[in-house]
Amino acid sequence: MSAGVAHTAVILTDGSLRVWGSNEFGCVNAPKGSFNAVAAGDSHCIGLAMNGSLVGWGKNTSGQCNVPSGSFIAIAAGGMHSAAIKVRDGNAVCWGSNGSGQCNALVGPFTAITAGGWHTAALRSNGTAACWGWNAYGQCSAPSGTMTQVDAGSQHTVGLKSNTTVVCWGSNFQGQCTAPAGPYVRVAAGEQFSVALRSDGRVTAWGLTAGGLSFSPRGAFTQLTAGGAFIAVAGQMDADFDGDGMVTGIDLALLLASWGTPGADIDHDGTTAGGDLAVLLADWIFH
Repeated sequence: MSAGVAHTAVILTDGSLRVWGSNEFGCVNAPKGSFNAVAAGDSHCIGLAMNGSLVGWGKNTSGQCNVPSGSFIAIAAGGMHSAAIKVRDGNAVCWGSNGSGQCNALVGPFTAITAGGWHTAALRSNGTAACWGWNAYGQCSAPSGTMTQVDAGSQHTVGLKSNTTVVCWGSNFQGQCTAPAGPYVRVAAGEQFSVALRSDGRVTAWGLTAGGLSFSPRGAFTQLTAGGAFIAVAGQMDADFDGDGMVTGIDLALLLASWGTPGADIDHDGTTAGGDLAVLLADWIFH
């Protein structure tokens, strides 16, 4: 799954794409076929098909959707540029806007790649991070050490270190680089905030988290992505008793039917009571 400024793209279990949110530039109109990966930029998307080829759709004012030919293993979509890692040699190729050198890829080989507002970051095969492009806030000044994941935001970059702690570099005007202690299993960078998935499936966000970004539903989550001013997670919400991916009146009815028993004990206090109702209603309102 991957989030842009105002849209979210996922790959379903059958390999098909589904995109929702703003369709001002046609991002929701995902192509047919089976895909291995999808990347959402500010207003465009890139898909990695099962055969290794690329497809782009959405806003294309800077050529960010003009995908190169060839076979690739990883993709990324940024503000107005895109990036991919070639199968042949593991090197990166970038296209689209290059006003800050965000398309001047360093030499690999790389295993993962991510694109921010005006910079690009990648993980080398030895686990170290490499960055290129706009570096006004140090977002391309990657720290030493090995990482298992890296994600680029608008003006900062977040990395998941091999020891499960988080390291951030770049703009910290909103505290987006002041990461709380882990351990973590996944990280993501948004516009002016960062978010990480803890080993127990909980979500933690830091930085500019107004408007509900600091709120996380209870549950066990396995994937997350950060958009312009929103977070998307995949997994199971504790309050989603019927398993339809939403918290609705049906879940409320199931909770009330278990009142006084452990049957819908969301807060794990041994019984279903007012605390569980408060959690369910919070999930309902925010999601």
